[in-house]
Amino acid sequence: MDLTLKMNTVMKKLHLKSSLLLALAAVFLSCESDDVSDTAGRFDNLDVTTLSATAETGQWKVVTFVDDDDDDDDDSRVETADFNGFVFQFNTDGSLLVTKEDLEVTGSWRVYLDDDDDDDDDEMEFEITLSTSNYALQELVEDWYVVEYSDNRIHLVDDDEDDNGNSIDDEVLIFERL
Repeated sequence: MDLTLKMNTVMKKLHLKSSLLLALAAVFLSCESDDVSDTAGRFDNLDVTTLSATAETGQWKVVTFVDDDDDDDDDSRVETADFNGFVFQFNTDGSLLVTKEDLEVTGSWRVYLDDDDDDDDDEMEFEITLSTSNYALQELVEDWYVVEYSDNRIHLVDDDEDDNGNSIDDEVLIFERL
């Protein structure tokens, strides 16, 4: 009888430990990473449609712009102030209108999934093209990677290379709805 009681006690402890371990593993695996670089592959065609519709609604301003500035010895520079007063209108026909006081600059934009790299993950890109000699606006002419978006905010990065082909810090561009 004592042997049966001991076996039952051992089994209960083993079951309890296994259940606890399983619960901890579930909690650990359900945690999301805060790493911004872990965005590849989490977007699909529905995101492209949703982000496009979001961008087409209303007017936008740049609230953050960090330039990698590979021409200087300094690290990344915050150049958000260069965009004060600029208003961005992403039109449904793919045209882009940027205004500031008497200045009007036209261009184009599009959102698409990019599967050009060697892995199986698609990345959502936000392409901006502008016809201008304005230095600040020329800095935005890129194929930006979408990090995240909401109804009122679009967070983009550009993973660039320097003149020697070495990867340099990301440029950051964040739009917010006016």
